[in-house]
Amino acid sequence: MTTKRSRTPAKTTAKESAKKPAKRAASSPAKPAAASARKASATAKASAAKPKKSTKAPAKTTRAKDKRDDVNVETLHLPRRWPLVDDIEITESILHNAPWDTPNVPAEFTDPSWLVRMGAAAFRNGDDAKANAWWTRIDPSANLAETVKGWRALALVRGIDAIEESKRREILEEALELAPASSHLAGEILCALGRIDEGLAQIEQARKGAEMVEWRALRKALWLVRAGKAREAGEMLDKRLGKIARCEEELRIEAMHAWITAGQPKKVRPHLEALRNSLPGLARVIEGRPALDSLPNGLDTLAKDPRLAELGVWFLDTAAREKAHESLEKGPSAPLGVLPGPAMWDALFDGKAYIVVAEALTRCARTAYLGASRARLLVHPDKPGRIALCLNAKIPAFLWPEANADVEGITSLLVPYRRTLAVDEPRLYDLPRSIRLYIGFGAAVPSPYSGELEELEFHTWSRVATTSPFLENYGWGSEFSEDPHRGFVDRGGLDGMLALRQTGGMDPQRVPSESYRTMHSRSIVRLELHRSGYVIEAKYRPSPHVDAVRAINARFDTSFPEDMPLDCVGVLMHFEGALSADKLMAEIGPELPQEEWWKLHALGALLHETMALDEWLAGLPEVFAHEAHAIAWRYGRLGFLLRRAITTPELREPIQTGPHASGLSPEQDDEDDDDDYDDEGDEEES
Repeated sequence: MTTKRSRTPAKTTAKESAKKPAKRAASSPAKPAAASARKASATAKASAAKPKKSTKAPAKTTRAKDKRDDVNVETLHLPRRWPLVDDIEITESILHNAPWDTPNVPAEFTDPSWLVRMGAAAFRNGDDAKANAWWTRIDPSANLAETVKGWRALALVRGIDAIEESKRREILEEALELAPASSHLAGEILCALGRIDEGLAQIEQARKGAEMVEWRALRKALWLVRAGKAREAGEMLDKRLGKIARCEEELRIEAMHAWITAGQPKKVRPHLEALRNSLPGLARVIEGRPALDSLPNGLDTLAKDPRLAELGVWFLDTAAREKAHESLEKGPSAPLGVLPGPAMWDALFDGKAYIVVAEALTRCARTAYLGASRARLLVHPDKPGRIALCLNAKIPAFLWPEANADVEGITSLLVPYRRTLAVDEPRLYDLPRSIRLYIGFGAAVPSPYSGELEELEFHTWSRVATTSPFLENYGWGSEFSEDPHRGFVDRGGLDGMLALRQTGGMDPQRVPSESYRTMHSRSIVRLELHRSGYVIEAKYRPSPHVDAVRAINARFDTSFPEDMPLDCVGVLMHFEGALSADKLMAEIGPELPQEEWWKLHALGALLHETMALDEWLAGLPEVFAHEAHAIAWRYGRLGFLLRRAITTPELREPIQTGPHASGLSPEQDDEDDDDDYDDEGDEEES
């Protein structure tokens, strides 16, 4: 489905371009007679060799291509948004150590690990001076002091563009002393100090073994152009674009800059044509085409605001808007990978009334061969003054966040998904919010091949992830506590298959699980298999789209956390009847019927990684003592069992061999459930 859509723009563009040259030819000056005669003779020969219909189409296409290649580079408006000095590798290292929820640390606090994290948090928030202040407080004798030297250097030079040139040199010299001698950053600082050849040599040295990393090629090209070596920069970028790239659009724009500077406008044409096909809105701005025809909802003035182009937002003409609208899923059936809750099916029609008005580049995906990562901005005829963000054409309209139709509103929509060269793959500790839901057994998900419902298990869930607009399909098993695909780029071929083969293992000492990262918010969704049933968990950073989740809860009578990202809502909405820990805890009491004792094990599964499990088990009424011991045994709560063994002699002998924390049956598990605590009755879990 995705491949088919990616071909559509090229076909439509060819049809449009085939019509335009004919109109221009009518008003062009007459050609010399000899040339006309030669053309007539060639046409006659072609007509004799092939049917008339097959010769006209190529002629029209050729003329269209020739006319489209007439690019006046002097009229191109190419965006420039890169800082003077940068190092994406160091940026990623800082961001990976920046906590989302910044703790309150006393001014006299001197622990190096906390000073590192506080500075990283300030860096993420754009306060480079404050970041440097935290890092300079680290004792020079501490091991981390050497690590953060490169961080301090980057924080010093990151905003140097805005500093007067007379004051730059002193800052650059200080940063050069801090930067690791063999780093890319040191090379860029040398270039900024005027030591171009030395700096370029250092940049190239840092690229060895990482030539496929786009940001390294991009940064080197910028300095080659500044050093008067624009032709070399253009050739390097053209060579890099011969391979699949995640940041293709950025590389093409810089290649165009390089070839224009080198005085070779013909080299610009292939890049501009590629942008016409992949991002028509951007191409229109670059070419400086005439003002757009009338936009709906009075957006004509907004479309002319230059600040939007700086954000990576470009408005579309009528033809491009219609084409984009056709690609949207508008019901009545749910697209593959989208699993609406029972009350949400009628809402799949919501997208019909929206009108696509603009597109925007968003964060690059791990899958590089699917083309540009872009979102669409839409308006609704009945919502004047509002604009919605669609991150993927398969996402239903009720999951589109909205804001005021102005620059500030559009900025607020795009901030969580903004295009950056740095990879955003937060570790678990940087995902401070979580929700866990008990699904149990018997849940079903649709097959991506037939659409028929299949029983939920790891295999069927992985097929949902493959087609989902919310999840990446690079999963990992419980063998890995963190995302093992961080930094991975799938460039097609066997890349994805080999990556999955290496990361699908299960740790026998952990609950079996399969995890996936969400496409847009970079959250992590994990499906766990407990002996009492399946549990699904989402770990996430708080989302700014609170109003959108609040509207979903009100409309569909759901109870999603209002700060939960919308792609997490998109994954969890299918499991509408899943039980939370709070709901189960409210239902468990001394009078709980025995046929509902499975809820005890369900709650144990939800709490199994928290300190709250021991406290809850200790507070259970005596009637649930056997179940409490079974749950503690299953999840390795040895402290709880030892305390209970003081008053429960029958626990002492089993404790000699120890409980198993994996949630699976221990090796000594037996078929009856009356003489030990290594399993619980099948009837209780049904």
